[in-house]
Amino acid sequence: MVAGMLAGLLGSFPAMVNLTSVQTFLYWLANLMLVALGLTLMNIWHGLSRLEQAGQVVWRQVQPLLRKLLPVQHPSQALALGALWGWVPCGMVYSVLMTALLSGSATRGAFVMLAFGLGTLPLLFTMGVAGLSLQPLLQRASVRRMAGLVVLSFGVAGLVRVGMGMSNVWLDTLCITPAVH
Repeated sequence: MVAGMLAGLLGSFPAMVNLTSVQTFLYWLANLMLVALGLTLMNIWHGLSRLEQAGQVVWRQVQPLLRKLLPVQHPSQALALGALWGWVPCGMVYSVLMTALLSGSATRGAFVMLAFGLGTLPLLFTMGVAGLSLQPLLQRASVRRMAGLVVLSFGVAGLVRVGMGMSNVWLDTLCITPAVH
C-alpha cells in the first residue's frame, strides 16, 4: 500500500494531472505491462525478467532487513515483514504500480495496491498452506497459459480502450482507473 500511495502521490502532481499526454502514455505503458505479464505467464516471452533484474538493486537493500524479522514471533513482525515483502522485484507488482500511478491520488494509489494484495492473498495463502502439493498443478503449462490469457486479455482490453479514445463504456467495467479525457 505504501508503494501504491507513493505512486498515486506522484500521479497527483499538477504536472501529471494536467498533462493528458503523459497520463495516456502511462496508461499505454501499464497495459503493455499487463500484456507482457500475460505473455510471460504463458511462457511465450521473458522480457519481464530484465525488469525484475533491475528491481534486484532495491531488493538487495531490503533483504537484510527481512532476515532480522525471521522467524516471525509477533504480529508487529508480520506487519513489518509484509511491508518489506512488497518491495520484492516482481513484474506483476510493477504492472499494478503503474495503475496506482494513474489513480491520481495517494489514497486511491494505496487502495489499488490494497485491492491487488487482497486479490492475490487467496492464492498466496493457499500456496503457503498447500505448499508443494499445489506446485505441480500451478506449474502445468495449461494452467499457466490460462492465467496468462486472462492477464493478457485485460491488457489488450486496456489497449483497445486507450486506442479508441477511452470512451468504450463496456470496457470501463473491466478497468480500475477512470477514463482519461
